[in-house]
Amino acid sequence: MNPLRLRCLLVLALALALLPLASASAADPGANRHTVHFARGTSESTVSGSLTGYDTVNYLLGARAGQTMHVTLSDSNDAYFNVIAPGEDHAMAGALELQSWSGPLPATGEYRIEVFQPRAQARRGGTATYTIRFAIE
Repeated sequence: MNPLRLRCLLVLALALALLPLASASAADPGANRHTVHFARGTSESTVSGSLTGYDTVNYLLGARAGQTMHVTLSDSNDAYFNVIAPGEDHAMAGALELQSWSGPLPATGEYRIEVFQPRAQARRGGTATYTIRFAIE
């Protein structure tokens, strides 16, 4: 076999072998996770953060079915969030790419609120700082 062709095949095989690792880390909801805690006697919490490029920050919040969750993202025009119910891997209906949301919760368990930048901002490698407020009734 031609040495150049062999080298190309080896590079291609290596690239294909590493592709799942790159995809898994970019889409891993386990990366950059923060559990939301409420101070004793309160039912709300406010957190500040930032993200760059295609980063996603995940906030985990335990709640019961029938409660109402309120999430408000402020201090940024360059960040949005999705609300993801326990056991799901996609945003709840009506809780996709928002800066403010309130709604009844369909299930008991750990909700994930993922904060991210719009694609155009992420593609430019921009940084978004934000404040996010969580409340449960």
